[in-house]
Amino acid sequence: MADVFIGFTSHDETLARFVLKHLIASNIGVFLAPAHVQPGYQWSEKILNTLSGAKWAIFLASRAACASPWIQQDLGMSIGGANKLIPVVWDMSPTELPAWTAPYPAINLAGATIEQARAQLVSIADRNQTDKKVGHLLLGLLMAGLVIGQPS
Repeated sequence: MADVFIGFTSHDETLARFVLKHLIASNIGVFLAPAHVQPGYQWSEKILNTLSGAKWAIFLASRAACASPWIQQDLGMSIGGANKLIPVVWDMSPTELPAWTAPYPAINLAGATIEQARAQLVSIADRNQTDKKVGHLLLGLLMAGLVIGQPS
């Protein structure tokens, strides 16, 4: 199951694949629809199933993405599913994002070099890894509590 869902439009696929590459390099499970939906599967079913299991959603928030009803739908499902949402902007100001993104601080890549963009992605990967470690620790403690609490 993917840890991170990448929401984007086909207009922004080059950036989406850049994000995919660098998150995978950081050992993060990532879902990018064109790379992970096999022929014969329904896009919407696969996206919904992935969003329900992912902990993070990265919204590649270009002007094109903000105008896309499909992206709005995906991200609405993401927020409804309690994913952590990270809007990423580069061709507009974070203040131009749709109002529903206001509770989620954006990463602004406008004018960033490739190395600066990569560093931002590593930062996202680090936060995701920390969440996974905390989750594994909590699960381990829960399991230990269940084992210790078992009657002999």
